[in-house]
Amino acid sequence: MIKINLHPKKKGIAKAGKRNFLRLELPRFTAPELKIKGFIYFLIPVVIIGLEVFYYLKLDIEISKLSKEKNDIEIRIQRYKAVKQAIQNLEKQLEEQKKVKNRIEAQIQVYKNFAVEKRDILKILYQISDSMPDGIWFNSLNIEKNRAELQGYALNPDKITVFYNRLSRHFKKIEFNSTERQKGRLIEFYKFELEMKDWIKNKEGG
Repeated sequence: MIKINLHPKKKGIAKAGKRNFLRLELPRFTAPELKIKGFIYFLIPVVIIGLEVFYYLKLDIEISKLSKEKNDIEIRIQRYKAVKQAIQNLEKQLEEQKKVKNRIEAQIQVYKNFAVEKRDILKILYQISDSMPDGIWFNSLNIEKNRAELQGYALNPDKITVFYNRLSRHFKKIEFNSTERQKGRLIEFYKFELEMKDWIKNKEGG
């Protein structure tokens, strides 16, 4: 007896359905992959945020250090300014002290010059007096640093000549301004004027 399959497709479908049924029975491992991806997706923002927080913390620390250094520098600058001002005040005081010193030195020099001039004048006076012969007396005498003027009287012209010659040892220039003969009640005398210039100062001061 011969059997004919009038629905071959159904058989094929049945086989295919059987294969699909068997395929649905096989286990699938998709859940762990989704967990790993989710963890990675969660981890990346956390890492980025953590790095950003670390960066800002480090930046804040650096800013704090720089602010502290800035404050220290400002304190040093103020100290330097105070020291500079103190130095300027000392320089002003030093300048004033130098002026006072120079003024005192000038006064000392003036006093020294006065002492020297006084000594020189005394020497000139001594030389004029020592050069004066008997028979001559003074009416007036003016002595300066290197010169002298006098008015005097002599009993005769020879006394004036002797006086002149003696004075020539101490002065380079001697001029007679005038000579006048006068009569007194008892004697005759001669009035004369001498101008002595360029006092000769030797090593011993005159």
